[in-house]
Amino acid sequence: MLFAGEGVRCDEALGREWVERSAEAGCFGAILELGRDAPQGRRGKADPAAALAWHRRGADMGDLECQARLGRALLAGEGIAKDGAQAVYWLKRAAVRGDAYARRLLGLAYLWGVDVVRNIRFGRKCKWLERSAEGGDAEAACELSKLLSEGDQVDVATGLRWLTQAAHAGSSKAQAILGYSYWLEKGVGPDTHSAYKWIHLSSLQGDPKGLYLLGCLYRAGFGVDTDFTKSVEYFHRAATRGYATAQSFLGWCYINGEGVDRDVAEGSLWLRRAVEQGDAMASRMIGRMLLDGIGVMPNAEEAAGWFLDAAEKGDADGQRELGLLYALGRGLQRDLDAARQWMEKAAAQGDEEAQTWLIKTGAEAACVFAVPPAPTPVPA
Repeated sequence: MLFAGEGVRCDEALGREWVERSAEAGCFGAILELGRDAPQGRRGKADPAAALAWHRRGADMGDLECQARLGRALLAGEGIAKDGAQAVYWLKRAAVRGDAYARRLLGLAYLWGVDVVRNIRFGRKCKWLERSAEGGDAEAACELSKLLSEGDQVDVATGLRWLTQAAHAGSSKAQAILGYSYWLEKGVGPDTHSAYKWIHLSSLQGDPKGLYLLGCLYRAGFGVDTDFTKSVEYFHRAATRGYATAQSFLGWCYINGEGVDRDVAEGSLWLRRAVEQGDAMASRMIGRMLLDGIGVMPNAEEAAGWFLDAAEKGDADGQRELGLLYALGRGLQRDLDAARQWMEKAAAQGDEEAQTWLIKTGAEAACVFAVPPAPTPVPA
């Protein structure tokens, strides 16, 4: 009442005093209120250490949410030094009593070895993630779907089931990924309607990935009429929410005048924002600007640096472009061995131009493509 000024004059200091008295008396609700407020400083100066102290107090008293939050803080080192063993201790206490959030964090900690001893077998069974997902945790369902779609124990059907469950539960992240799965036919047949339906639903919740994918649908004309203007609109909405890939695409649209008036300066700003988040595609696009002199003076040496940044991050196009610069001695000292090495990396990712270059230069034997080996002759 005092915080909100309901029926009385608003007085946050007095309100906090009463909440603290309540917390001291053991009220879980008050303890959580203080723990939630302290990190953001919503009612005073931000104080992560104070939040941790309240969470620890609630955890010692057996409150599940406090135990889960304390475990998370210990995993992430929020207001305290990281301590994987203690994190697992508190997360497990909450997990065995049914807290879905704690189960999800515990599953991820074991699976990826987040400051604890990695347990591949335990993680692969996804015991705690499954329990969390069964308890309605949509994020856990998304993680399960991701795990089951990659690695050495792929189970696309089960992964799709978990993803669909999370999407129906309202997870915007799951909705975006499910729509993308329908688009790329990952575990499902081609279904333009379902792809658009789920991606659109995700975008309605303001999900950055959903907004970005909706922009891609309009750009590609998949399930909707091609509309570059709408594509840019959705890229912009995703970009302003910090989605790096959308920032890269938006920057390139400005640079090329696709769906928006051409503005190289504006485009370069968006590319720079994406680069600051480590986006390899943005680095490659800046390299292309510098190489071709798009809005700037051509500078092959500077372009090579940007292509190298993209290449080292695994971008196949960047690896190919860097290989070409080495082969031509453009912006770099000519080095055919280095050119071949980068071309091989790009070709191994399926880059057809790099594969063609290697074949033409007689280096096909040194590159392992995604091509099946010749059958071994069977004795008659």
